Amino acid sequence: MLEVLCEAGLPNFSRPPSVSKETLGCVILARKGRYRGVVETAFEYSVLISAELPPTGGVRPGRAWFTCNQVTGCDPRLDAQLDQPIPRACLVGLASVTVDGWVTETPGGYGHLNASERQFYTDRVISVDPPPPDSVEEHQRIWTEIGGGECPEYLW
Repeated sequence: MLEVLCEAGLPNFSRPPSVSKETLGCVILARKGRYRGVVETAFEYSVLISAELPPTGGVRPGRAWFTCNQVTGCDPRLDAQLDQPIPRACLVGLASVTVDGWVTETPGGYGHLNASERQFYTDRVISVDPPPPDSVEEHQRIWTEIGGGECPEYLW
């Protein structure tokens, strides 16, 4: 119903102040929640992976395109962790996080090339820690499978 009202010209009543009108349009957000998970970043890629995200019924559950707070920007602790080089996993950023924010309820394609079924809008980063070993190992395995060697220092 909120989406229909928005499309008819009323404001998007699900939009919090930290998400711009232009970015959100008439996409409806769920109530604000706290989620624990892993943020993965790479070239034109930024995703929150959390088993706590509501199910989508889609092909990649537990994933949402990750967007920093549009008023205050990203958290410096998160930026620092994502910038940490990962041996044998070139140009990948990984961080364990606890974040407060909103996930989209409106189905669709979000992020670069509409690759994600949901989008997560960050309100506040509560905590940032190194990634879990299984996330690191997965990216190292993928990097090895595609024939990648050590990442040249100049790329970091």
